[in-house]
Amino acid sequence: MNISVGGVDRSADLGQSIEAMTAELTSHPASPKRLAEGHSALFLRSAADERDYLRILLSLLVAKCGASVEDFDVPHRPGRLGAIGGALRRALWKLLRYQHERMTTQQNLIRSYMTAAMEMMHQEQRRELDECRARLAALEAAAGEAPHAH
Repeated sequence: MNISVGGVDRSADLGQSIEAMTAELTSHPASPKRLAEGHSALFLRSAADERDYLRILLSLLVAKCGASVEDFDVPHRPGRLGAIGGALRRALWKLLRYQHERMTTQQNLIRSYMTAAMEMMHQEQRRELDECRARLAALEAAAGEAPHAH
């Protein structure tokens, strides 16, 4: 991991503390479930070209389009006031959770429809491009030219 702050490499001093905080957060029972390794946005770096990048991006959108409605640890400040504020937030969350779940369900439907529409548009564009390439190759062959590399 490389960390740069203001153009200065801070990997040595900040890297360890960030890794420690990440380990602590991900080990917490209320931490969100991890997705498969291939579902990291960093996986986009492995794309060989623009076509591959788009394929990976669409697969990430499909995997991550849903918002979570799982319980989480309500953050609060330290001390007595923080504990009271945290208890109040937890109580409010229990009272309002049904609204959150209703809105999240609607939003997840919208996201899944949009992702499906993007996938269909991509497939249609790929089909049209493949047809154009085939027609071009046929025209070049009819004209007696050597086909160009695509």
